[in-house]
Amino acid sequence: MLLSIIWHLEGQALPGDRAATGYHAYSAVLAALEAVAPTAVRRCRADEGPRLLTVSSPCWLSDKRPAESTAHHDSSLFVRLTSVDAEVTAALLEIAHAPSDRNRLLRLADSPFVIAKCDSNRGPWVSQTTHAELWASARPCRSCRMQFASPTTFRAVTGTPRPMDLPLPIPERCVGSWLRAWSATAPPGLAFDEEPLLIAARLALTIGEHRLKTQMADLGKFQAPGFVGQVRFVAPHGLPPEVARQLDCLSRFALFCGTGRKVAMGMGQTRRLHAAGDEHAKRRRVVRHPERQDQRTGP
Repeated sequence: MLLSIIWHLEGQALPGDRAATGYHAYSAVLAALEAVAPTAVRRCRADEGPRLLTVSSPCWLSDKRPAESTAHHDSSLFVRLTSVDAEVTAALLEIAHAPSDRNRLLRLADSPFVIAKCDSNRGPWVSQTTHAELWASARPCRSCRMQFASPTTFRAVTGTPRPMDLPLPIPERCVGSWLRAWSATAPPGLAFDEEPLLIAARLALTIGEHRLKTQMADLGKFQAPGFVGQVRFVAPHGLPPEVARQLDCLSRFALFCGTGRKVAMGMGQTRRLHAAGDEHAKRRRVVRHPERQDQRTGP
């Protein structure tokens, strides 16, 4: 089961010098999962393989930002969580709907918060589905417009031992990121032939338009640059029908797996945007995204 939900948290606001980051939120969710599904936590912590769990940076719902809050100011915030693993999905829902506040407790930067509400059914950043359902509803497409709501970046290939970030929406890197997550989590019968997809992303897919800017991601121990905004990927000369259908499927799978590196701690929060008349646009609406409350095109 693929899951994308939003937890509304209530508690005492954090002082400005202890603003919660994606690192804090991810650590807090793993601690809560430990009591419910310890084996799932071990798999989430594994160095190899896809990120089974992603947690956005906390976003404040009060009029005050974390830097303006005091330790005595009651406030609330929310985080968006996604899962591409059935065990992790079940555990997240179990925690969110636990009858006792004690079982719905998260500690962000040593401050307690309770999960007061769980959005799991409605909204463009909220969904529950399966790999099979995504594939069954996929249709061949020549373009897809994507929103990257939190800083997104890739690891640059430099040939040197020192790693570097590549904060650019290169089609092959974006599609490759989604494809690796799909290949590692989809049932055997739904595995895609990777080579034709990657060749098409490299040679046939380009950027038709974009509205992007650079933004730093605060990961607690360090910061990383990334791009945020919207990008329309387009294949001007078309794609083979099967590849075009797989691209449509992967672009909607990005809602659950994210894009690029450090997605577990809130980077690369991604969703597919749909133009008027698109067969997937029936539920389209503008809401605010947990990463940026002042961003009109995000949730």
